[in-house]
Amino acid sequence: MINHQDTRQDAEWAAAQLERGQILAKLSTGDRQQHLSEAIACYEAALQVYTRDEYPREWACAQKGLGDALAQLATGGREANLERAIACYEAALQVYTRDEYPREWAQLQHNLGTVYSQLPGQERSEHLRRAIAHYKAALTVFRGEQLATQRMVTLQNLGNAWCDLPTGERRRNLERAIACYKAALRLCERQRHPLEWARLQNNLGTAYLSLPARDRRLHLERAIACYEAALQIYTHATHPHEWATVQQNRGNAYLQLPGQPRRTNIERAIMCYQAALRVFSRNAFPSEWARLQNNLGIAYAELASVGEGQERRAYLERALICLQAALEMRTPETAPLDWAATQLNLGNVYRSLPGRKRQEHLARAIDCYRAALRVYNRATYPVEWALTQSNLGNAYADFLGPARCSFLHKAIAAYRAALQVYTREAFPYEWAKVQYNLGLALQQLADRQTGLLHQAIRCYQAALQVLTREGSPEEWAQLQRALGDAWSCLREGNRYRHLRQAIACYAAALEIYRPDSVPLLWAATLQALGRAYRCLPVRGRRRQAALRQALACYDQALQVYTREAFPFEWAQLQFERGKAYSQLGSDPRTRAGYLEQARNCYRAALRVFYRLQMDREAAAVDQALNRLRQAQALQLRHYQSYRRS
Repeated sequence: MINHQDTRQDAEWAAAQLERGQILAKLSTGDRQQHLSEAIACYEAALQVYTRDEYPREWACAQKGLGDALAQLATGGREANLERAIACYEAALQVYTRDEYPREWAQLQHNLGTVYSQLPGQERSEHLRRAIAHYKAALTVFRGEQLATQRMVTLQNLGNAWCDLPTGERRRNLERAIACYKAALRLCERQRHPLEWARLQNNLGTAYLSLPARDRRLHLERAIACYEAALQIYTHATHPHEWATVQQNRGNAYLQLPGQPRRTNIERAIMCYQAALRVFSRNAFPSEWARLQNNLGIAYAELASVGEGQERRAYLERALICLQAALEMRTPETAPLDWAATQLNLGNVYRSLPGRKRQEHLARAIDCYRAALRVYNRATYPVEWALTQSNLGNAYADFLGPARCSFLHKAIAAYRAALQVYTREAFPYEWAKVQYNLGLALQQLADRQTGLLHQAIRCYQAALQVLTREGSPEEWAQLQRALGDAWSCLREGNRYRHLRQAIACYAAALEIYRPDSVPLLWAATLQALGRAYRCLPVRGRRRQAALRQALACYDQALQVYTREAFPFEWAQLQFERGKAYSQLGSDPRTRAGYLEQARNCYRAALRVFYRLQMDREAAAVDQALNRLRQAQALQLRHYQSYRRS
């Protein structure tokens, strides 16, 4: 005989357990994780009484509550907790169907999306795709004014999932994320939901920050505007954690912002990171502190790229200190991905260090990149793998010495590996940068293997399809300079046409390189342009005009390359000027004056090369000077013969 009183008491006890679990799960004061653990125990106790057949609604409610608590529980095995949460939600959906309980069904779909988006493991991409499917399902119900808040939250989370998705067309995924965030912002009134509005602005900024596209500067400027909007709500006094997070993101945007003034943008990034460190201290927030140290290391390394001499070295040493500090918190056991990221950045700094120990630093850089590749594999982390391969290629390409040819082949292999992931469609900017570096490596091998210059030129031309003057002026100028060098070196085919191509490329680069902003690049490009004019295979007046153009270029370059500041470059230019004057001296009408000027230039260059102990360069000038003496002697004999006749 069934004891109805016991059954009723069991049901009442289960109801009390369910209610207590719901109260504990909502408690925000005290030990949050302890409250969640107790809530889980209450839900599990209630489910000992509530069965799907006898108490379907209560059973489904307890399953949902248990799933919610497990999804938030940080203690224990995180992945196991999330998998249990998924099982609970899927169980609840057996009762909460879309037809009978549309709101509950939609909320469960949303929660499933959230759990799948947090689920770690090697199937990360598949988990995110499932999350996206669940969020989209929830949005079919979350419509209208009454459900505007739920729709806004779901759109935001859907945007986050699109942002995090590592596979597929990256640009398209981010554009979908941006569309989600913008749609959510249309539902989010700043006055009614200021914190959600600020969170959406931050997330929208991060999507713009990550967007790989031609309009890189525009997207980064939009990202900065979003972060500054978020900071109108997140202040240091009221929301310190969020304020520091946005400051860090804003720093990331400034750090990547191309164009002028580059130094100012990097310094702004450093200021943002240092501001965030006011909140993210080493003791209170070790993970965030390490991330900021990592980013400061990147910023100081970038600042070194626009510095010179001792200033440059000082910035690189600061970068090393920051990155090594980050590695005190990041280990391959506790934070493998973060550890690999810092190893990657540390490799970049070692690769940039100048000085006598250059080859040793490059070896350390390669060790760092290889360490990162122990974590980054192509299958699970294709983007990070490609970036590390690209940087590994850069380190190999910088190696000098008798094994240089072997290192260049390794560099080319690494670049081509990176291009397996960096396609023009998915990663246009990165694809173009690797094409540029691949072109440089091929060009440097061209002395040893014929036909490689043509491959290098194709790489540069491919990169120019993405790195345009309007969108990426600095990279565009860099490519034009490299393309000019390649055309200048090309001996096969129509030499005149090749040098004309080179002249056009150098002239294009000089539209961006100005003496007030990048004086060294401006001077180096003028020197290359002068050399191209000097080598033009033309005759007569066209020859005279080309040589005068060359001399004009050399004279402008000497405004930067002074004997005191840049003795080696100054001597090189004097050698080039001597060659131009010597070639002008082939005209009998003006020979004497030009040959004397050539002799003066050669002697000036020779004195500096001897002082710098540049024996090979001094020998080349000495040979040119001997040829000039022979020409002058021949000229004198012709003159004496003429007088006697």
